[in-house]
Amino acid sequence: MSGYRHHRGQGYRGRGGRGRYYGDGGRRDNDDGRGYNNGRDHSPGDRYEDSGDSFRGKSGRGRGGRPPPGLKGREIGMWYARKSQAAKDKREKLDRPVVHVNAQEQRKIRAALNDLDDEPSDQSHQTGGMNQQATSYGRDWFDEDPHQASASNFTSSSSSDPRSDPTHIRFEDENDSDEELEISGFKEYLEVSKLESEDYIDLTKCDVSDCSQPEEDYRSSKLDQIYKQDLDDKMTNEKYISMLNFRKKLPAYQMKDEIIQTISTNQVVVISGETGCGKTTQVPQFVLDNAIAQGRGSQCHVICTQPRRISAISVSQRVAQERVVKCGDGDEVGFMIRLEKKLPRPRGSLLFCTTGCVLKFLESDPMLNRATHIIIDEIHERDLQSDFLMIILKDILPHRPDLKVVLMSATLNAELFSQYFNGSPMLHIPGFTYPVEEFYLEDVMEMIQYQAENKPNYFKPTRFRRKGQEAENEYRREIEREEWLQSLRGKYSNRTISSLKLVDDKKDMKGQLATLLQEVGFTSSSNPKHREANMNSDNLSLVKAIICAGLYPNVAMIGKIPKSKFKTVKLNLKHGQKAAMHPSSVNAYSQFFDEKWVIFHKKMRTSDIYIYDCTTISPYPLLLFGGEINLLQDAGDCVSVDGWIIFKAKPDVANLVKDLRVRLDKVLEQKITKPGPTDWTHGSKEGSLMKLIIDLMSQK
Repeated sequence: MSGYRHHRGQGYRGRGGRGRYYGDGGRRDNDDGRGYNNGRDHSPGDRYEDSGDSFRGKSGRGRGGRPPPGLKGREIGMWYARKSQAAKDKREKLDRPVVHVNAQEQRKIRAALNDLDDEPSDQSHQTGGMNQQATSYGRDWFDEDPHQASASNFTSSSSSDPRSDPTHIRFEDENDSDEELEISGFKEYLEVSKLESEDYIDLTKCDVSDCSQPEEDYRSSKLDQIYKQDLDDKMTNEKYISMLNFRKKLPAYQMKDEIIQTISTNQVVVISGETGCGKTTQVPQFVLDNAIAQGRGSQCHVICTQPRRISAISVSQRVAQERVVKCGDGDEVGFMIRLEKKLPRPRGSLLFCTTGCVLKFLESDPMLNRATHIIIDEIHERDLQSDFLMIILKDILPHRPDLKVVLMSATLNAELFSQYFNGSPMLHIPGFTYPVEEFYLEDVMEMIQYQAENKPNYFKPTRFRRKGQEAENEYRREIEREEWLQSLRGKYSNRTISSLKLVDDKKDMKGQLATLLQEVGFTSSSNPKHREANMNSDNLSLVKAIICAGLYPNVAMIGKIPKSKFKTVKLNLKHGQKAAMHPSSVNAYSQFFDEKWVIFHKKMRTSDIYIYDCTTISPYPLLLFGGEINLLQDAGDCVSVDGWIIFKAKPDVANLVKDLRVRLDKVLEQKITKPGPTDWTHGSKEGSLMKLIIDLMSQK
């Protein structure tokens, strides 16, 4: 028994022995054990009477936190689950990232914001000694009613400003800030635009059960009159009459009345026609003109899908030319493709887009309430997206009896699509022959005398190449050998033959993007290596912030980091969903992260929910580019983004971010309406604001 000493009240074990019974240390417990220590009898509930914590007993050497007496089975498990969740919540509160901006930086940003504001409001933004300067960004958002604050977005905080009146529009100019835009009839244009936008918002937010009666709920007699008068005025336009005479020569125009009648009396119609018959350009116009002529123009919004981006653009431009209007700019005709769009007006319009855009609409508008007619062109190509869209439309049609679907094909195998939509009627538009002459790529290159640049000379190492890859490369080299091009000798020049070898290598995506930005007006040079276009290319934090702005709300919180090197990092998503980094991610097996949040590109479910292509992100981009920000009343100085991304931040810092968001939105709006390179010169208001935002995004 050497090494064993008994201490009164020591409930777990002796220092040297392992006592289990009366006087030998008692049963496992804290200060007052369950056993009899020196004749002192303690009941099992004594520990809980002495402790003020429902999950922990007194701090003895024993295992604290045993469940209360009387629990058994599942109740014990639930007690431990609540205890574990409480500990987890406590750890999360302690580990919340802190957003801090020092007083000097706050004063600097406040001064810049006040300098940018042309007309200071009467109210001042005073939240403390560091915020005594006047500002025109409204009152402290923490002083608002909690329900009102949670329902409002920062971008709407300036709606009470007199400058938000649609009849008073000002484009800021640094040389003359008081110069106003005065256009004849501008008020009338704004009134019509406002009426269109309000009606459109009501339609997109309508209940599914109400969509079957658009005439009563969403019709605007004023817009109907405007659209009808506009169509009547076109009949006196010489250019429109000239285009109309050309349209009348198309075979599709000869069947105009039959097409309109069939679409009006059926929910799904299949139209087939020869190439060149005019079905792609004419059928959408028939639908729109018929609705306008009958005084229902405000209810008509036609979406026509195209399988390729270039066809969506070219068709929309051709239709706009036939209707003598601009493509986009809030007129009758527009297009939308990925990374580019020229949208038409919300009502009484034609929108040509790729099939993927319509599938994207379904994310926010599952019943496609924004459209009255869906025209799917080139369905005979049978790609994955168009087939999937037809499956979705077949499910939507019973819930949208007012929705019309038109399927158009260039072949005669329309019976398959008609049978899929329960024997819907079919129409065939005969075509007429045009003199067609075929030109191959080498013919075109010879005619335009195209000269490709020389292929860059560099050493290609042969080590560590797979045998299959080497064989494939050898096969590609054989194609370029002289014997494969001998058939072109004598027909084409050596310049054309050499250029054919280099066509596949001309894929300079970066150069194309730089050219597009320069054409739009955002940059001054089409050279992707221009100094002004790469001023912040080395700022990794700013690059991440831009990625955050583009990928939000694809945000996840880093959860459990496994100790095993064979397990990937766990992530927590919104609404309590769990995920893990995909093993192919470079961050999947990391043991340390400098931030608690990551922004990701793709989420996919296979054997588990995996996150692909992710990177850590600091709190500042989430606050500036994220969703709605609210104050957590029960968590002290904490704010939440979209209700689940929580940071520790003082109210003055949150107000500062709010004002930056409002000002940044105004700058972006001005950039969109009047594109131009950013002025980074000293004294430029725009450049000063952007530098402040860049400095804030660069903080960690």
